[in-house]
Amino acid sequence: EPLIVKIEKEAMYAKDDVMVLATLRYYSKEDRFADKQREFIEMNLEKFAGEGMILAFMKDFSKQGGIAFLIVYFRKYDEYYFLPISTLAPFYEEARNGGRKSIPYEKFDKKYQIPIEEGLYLHYLKALEQYMREMED
Repeated sequence: EPLIVKIEKEAMYAKDDVMVLATLRYYSKEDRFADKQREFIEMNLEKFAGEGMILAFMKDFSKQGGIAFLIVYFRKYDEYYFLPISTLAPFYEEARNGGRKSIPYEKFDKKYQIPIEEGLYLHYLKALEQYMREMED
């Protein structure tokens, strides 16, 4: 039995955080997920987000010179946006303090909209380049 299968079982059934994180890391390299895997990912990301772990990781990553961001999809508008940690953090803190649990569509900057090119894929690098240019100025 491959090692990742053992880790995955430990993560899914024993709920060991280290094994969960290892499994999530492994899944991050995959293109497609089975329904059970997708449920596992969503459940654990929600859990870690609720505990503040994801934002803490993103802040640490930024402090080390990385560019931490999310890609947000608005189904109603069929639009994707680049959301840098600097924009996300205040909304996250507000939610943790009992405030609104979502970011209003109007708060997303149109210059960070990610185009769907040829109807096939997201070209988030254009939005990332725009953000990096602004950080240099």
